[in-house]
Amino acid sequence: MKDPTLIDYWFILYKRKKAIYLIIMLSIISAAVISSILPKTYEAKSVFFIPQQENNLSFYRDNNGATRNMLKPQVQQEVHAPYLGFLQSNAIIEQIRNKYPRKPFSRYKKDVDFSLNDEYMLEVYVRDRNPEVAANIANAYPEVLNEMIGGFSLQLAMKNLRTLETQKEETRNKLAESEKALKDYQEKNKLYYMSEEAPQLVSLKVSFIKSLDDSMVSLKDTSQEIDSVQAQIKKETTIYVPEEMVVTTPLIEDLKRQIVDLEIKIASTKGDLKESHPAVVALKEQYTEAQANLDKEVDRLIKSQLKSPNSFFETLRQNLVNLNVKRETLETRINALKSAIADIDTRINRFHSFGSEMNQLSREVELNKKLVESLQVGFEEERAQIAREIQAVVVVDVATPPTRPVFPILWLNVLVATALGLIGGVFFSFFLNYLESIREDRWGEVLAEEDDEKPVVIYEDIFK
Repeated sequence: MKDPTLIDYWFILYKRKKAIYLIIMLSIISAAVISSILPKTYEAKSVFFIPQQENNLSFYRDNNGATRNMLKPQVQQEVHAPYLGFLQSNAIIEQIRNKYPRKPFSRYKKDVDFSLNDEYMLEVYVRDRNPEVAANIANAYPEVLNEMIGGFSLQLAMKNLRTLETQKEETRNKLAESEKALKDYQEKNKLYYMSEEAPQLVSLKVSFIKSLDDSMVSLKDTSQEIDSVQAQIKKETTIYVPEEMVVTTPLIEDLKRQIVDLEIKIASTKGDLKESHPAVVALKEQYTEAQANLDKEVDRLIKSQLKSPNSFFETLRQNLVNLNVKRETLETRINALKSAIADIDTRINRFHSFGSEMNQLSREVELNKKLVESLQVGFEEERAQIAREIQAVVVVDVATPPTRPVFPILWLNVLVATALGLIGGVFFSFFLNYLESIREDRWGEVLAEEDDEKPVVIYEDIFK
């Protein structure tokens, strides 16, 4: 038997064309019936991107003003890998199922696909028998992803807030301790107003030195006047001999000692206390009262002497008494000024010795104050950032409920059924032809066994 040619195959198909048409029609009808029976599945798509640069906004820190940044997607494919991982994670599925519990958890793995398009935007495809559910779930993915990214930053912000609050309290305690140490050091060494007191002490010292010079000049002049008056009195004694002249009394001496003590106290307190201090005011009142009592006692002493009130000798004696009192007062003032200047020098020298320690304590106080202010600003900034709504995902296309199902597709199913029916009909035709050829071969063998003597006749009868 010769090998069949292409024309033989064509004759076989042509001979069985009705069977092939029947198979194709049955396939088309079956596809149409099945397509009408199968439930329709709808697919919704949402498109979004992650901005390359976030919109930074500061409420309390100086960031040169808030700016409006242009949002655009990141153009590196590797950058989107973590976000695709987030979208496929079970955590996002659980959050979406809390909103749409009707869809089983296992179906999210089968009915949801993610892709990164050529424009570096993320696409979410969601299939469901309900078009509204498919659209809602597709829109829920970027929303939940934005909440997840915001949740990560919120956790970090909350941790930073707790850390800042702890640091702020610790720094405030350090500030209180440093202020207490500075105050104790000032009280111990009487350095309350060191920065203001030093210039005042220098100015007071200059004033005291000037008063000292003036007092010494006045003392010199007074001494010369006393010598002159005493010389005049000696001349007058040859003419007029009075009783024993008394120029002082115990009360006058006591008052002068009081005045000297008060002047020393006043001079010494001016370096430590201000003029308005109650202690300084009280000392000045005592000094004024003692000076008035001294003037009264001197006047009483002068008037109590037995003498001719209008004589030249009496006038000289009164001048001598007044000059002696003035000289003693000047000497007392000079001593007091010298003592006050010495106290001021001691005080200034103490400032130089205590200055470094005071500066160190003051710097520590200022440093802690600045730290507290900085931590407070950071604390308020973190609180404002926590309250701020962060938009980490920008939605480009919002999914809408689809109107046409993606499965089943009637025309596609019919086309596939036609192709499968054609292929099935061709194979069926060849299979029938194969069966017929086998049957004919076996029938020929049977006839040949019955009559071995007339093979030619049998061959001719068969073809007849």
